[in-house]
Amino acid sequence: MRKPKRREQSKGHLAAKLRRIKAIFFDVDGVLTDGRIYLGQTDDIKAYSTKDGFGIRVGQAAGLRVFLVTGRSSASVRRRAGELGVKVSQNVGDKLGCVRRICSGAGLELDRVAFAGDDLNDLKVLKAVGVAFAVANAADEVKAIAHYTTLRNGGDGAAREIIELILRSQQKWDKTVKEFLA
Repeated sequence: MRKPKRREQSKGHLAAKLRRIKAIFFDVDGVLTDGRIYLGQTDDIKAYSTKDGFGIRVGQAAGLRVFLVTGRSSASVRRRAGELGVKVSQNVGDKLGCVRRICSGAGLELDRVAFAGDDLNDLKVLKAVGVAFAVANAADEVKAIAHYTTLRNGGDGAAREIIELILRSQQKWDKTVKEFLA
């Protein structure tokens, strides 16, 4: 299979886009998890990275708004969103429509938000937002349109990597880290 050519962003161009970001939306399966789903008697079981969770908390402490959008529905996702204090939209068929509704209600413009995805059902929203992120193990089509592809796989610190990149571009990382040390 021929790999699509990755769209390259100059570091300066990407940094300028990242400085404008006020909120980030994460897909769940394949981004906050490794994409595997263990089906049990009552609900599916997913593994989440504590690095990602802590990265989300650091982002929130720095003023970044964080949302989860997923095509599936599970108690596991609801619980993780509750632990992190983020709004989650589950069972979403039209992720772009969902992101637009949330942005409209929150007074956010699409070019001021980022989205992190991994598969074909994320393509429409990735094309519409200010910054599109793909995780390292995303589908080639997602990587081809992403402004940035993480070094880490989904479920293995990719969300933390993304948040750190945003906050460093906004010169908020060091200050936020110092607050955690205080």
